[in-house]
Amino acid sequence: RIKGEDWPTVAPRIPFGTLPVLEVDGRPLSGTLVIERFVGVKHGLGGADDFENALIDSALDALSDMVTKFKAYWFDSDVARKAETKKRLDETRVIPETLANIERFVASNKDGWLVGSKLTYGDINVYYWLDVISKNWPEPIVDNYPSLSQLVKRVEAQPRIAKWIKERPVTKT
Repeated sequence: RIKGEDWPTVAPRIPFGTLPVLEVDGRPLSGTLVIERFVGVKHGLGGADDFENALIDSALDALSDMVTKFKAYWFDSDVARKAETKKRLDETRVIPETLANIERFVASNKDGWLVGSKLTYGDINVYYWLDVISKNWPEPIVDNYPSLSQLVKRVEAQPRIAKWIKERPVTKT
């Protein structure tokens, strides 16, 4: 962890001046999705080939665009501004339209995963964001998407993930 007062001296050494950063053999790797992909592929959670990895990244890019817009709502502590952001998100339908697209993507895979025939870093990413949004959005978001609902259940049922969910520290999400 980097303390706020230390950031001005640390930031110039960080690629692109933003967090997160993963250091591998003394070399920094920057960016959430890049780190997820690197760690996922390194530990057997990538797609079966480069094309499957590209499909995963395609879906996660679409999800990331929605998450960026959602974060404006999620992190805002000003009640009036938060209500205005919610109204704008509802009017633009960014959440349901993105979820409908990802629903079609998952539904098109006969194996029920985001891509391919096994759990990937993409499935975990989708699970994470659906969990976060579900806990912080005033209406249910996954109920209308049966393939996404099933994906969430499959990810949660993975033994090591289920253990983590049960034992993880309680944090604000």
